[in-house]
Amino acid sequence: MWHYLEDGDSQFIYVYCEQSGVGFIRMVELNEEERAERHALGWTFLHYFALKINFWSSRFYERQVSPEVKAAAERAIQRDIRS
Repeated sequence: MWHYLEDGDSQFIYVYCEQSGVGFIRMVELNEEERAERHALGWTFLHYFALKINFWSSRFYERQVSPEVKAAAERAIQRDIRS
């Protein structure tokens, strides 16, 4: 499961990862190249990128957003789910 979020000029992907029966979240801000790919390919890129983050989650550990940004994203996701 994944969610794409925007805040001003910033773009993020929030990915629920599962490895060896353990679930965890990786949320990263898209860099310039990833933003260009998202613009060109839309949902296809986002889905691929979410799968990539899930499979190689350790590669994205250093790119995680701050706990405050993640918490704000989770509130936004919950509001969206309830609507």
